[in-house]
Amino acid sequence: MATTAELFASLDEAAQRRFLKTLKPPQLEALYRAIVDDEPTDPRQRLLWLAHKELSERFDRWCRTLDCVALSKVYFALNAGTDPATIMAGATN
Repeated sequence: MATTAELFASLDEAAQRRFLKTLKPPQLEALYRAIVDDEPTDPRQRLLWLAHKELSERFDRWCRTLDCVALSKVYFALNAGTDPATIMAGATN
């Protein structure tokens, strides 16, 4: 059975746009959550997905503790392509 992400990705770009325009904000949020939080069925991919999800949650919690200046530095580093784990490790040194 195909996942939500696979079904959405199987649509061509014009069909995706038409579909998204029909959704109300709560439905759009639900679709986004289904795509983002779609757990892989392969055990190896699932472990990588869980590790990434944990890192992402830890990074979000850590960002909430920062002041405005520190948070802006984090955004600049993310925009430059720096890995969130590297940013957190650099901030503790």
